Amino acid sequence: METPMKPTVGQIVIYRMHQSEAPINGAHEHPAVVTRVWNDAMVNLHVMFDGRAAEPIGSVSHASVVHPFARAWRWPERVQEAQR
Repeated sequence: METPMKPTVGQIVIYRMHQSEAPINGAHEHPAVVTRVWNDAMVNLHVMFDGRAAEPIGSVSHASVVHPFARAWRWPERVQEAQR
């Protein structure tokens, strides 16, 4: 069984906005950089919104520990390299 990744400062993650917030440029998910790690499930982020200035957002929980409509962070999907 693969062990879960632990967040560290500087990693890129995906930030999911709260479902009640209006999407930014049509999206509820945006790339973000981890700026502080509180624990394995909670981090501070610098979120890079498409079409608007980046913003710091503090104390964001991992998607596995919050309601599906709440703001959260998750790891980006892994993309397998095509067989040559």
